[in-house]
Amino acid sequence: MNPYKTLGVEKTATQDEIKRAYRRKAKQHHPDAGGEGFEEIGKAYALLTDAEARARYDETGETDAAPAALSILVAMFRAVIERDCGEENVVHTVREALLSARIGLADKIREQEFELLRLGKFTGRVTAQSGPNLFESILEQKKDTVRRQIAHLKAELRRGDEAIELLSGFSDSFTTETSTKTAPFCGGFKFSFR
Repeated sequence: MNPYKTLGVEKTATQDEIKRAYRRKAKQHHPDAGGEGFEEIGKAYALLTDAEARARYDETGETDAAPAALSILVAMFRAVIERDCGEENVVHTVREALLSARIGLADKIREQEFELLRLGKFTGRVTAQSGPNLFESILEQKKDTVRRQIAHLKAELRRGDEAIELLSGFSDSFTTETSTKTAPFCGGFKFSFR
């Protein structure tokens, strides 16, 4: 499904233009009016009004969130092409960059988990003589922020693991003794799953 074609809008359409097109198409194709394709119109509208989903579609042509790992590989392969990595095994180079990024994420998760443990040591230590316990309230807000950061980092890690798994379906015929001994990702490129 091409959501732009489904709604009859250009790729540069604004949110207002998308909304107007959706309303027009939904009215024409509503089942009560004897139309067909109403569900597809709803899916196109949902995709184009979700900034992340729209960006993913524009980048990869994928219409659902499952191919997030594919988006990572697309970005990595494009970086290889742009960085003149012709003297390196592309698959090995990308795998090394992904593994390096994975290690960095795992370290960040551990740091945040230690921060959560550290904050836990303050729980119940300060009491209020009367009224709400401001200290405990602030502490809980901080702990909630750290928990959200951990959840976000773990989601990134899952996407990275899926990209590494997808990469196992690729191979590069370029093999020399030096191809696996080069600097990480074409001279030090650092990659993030974000």
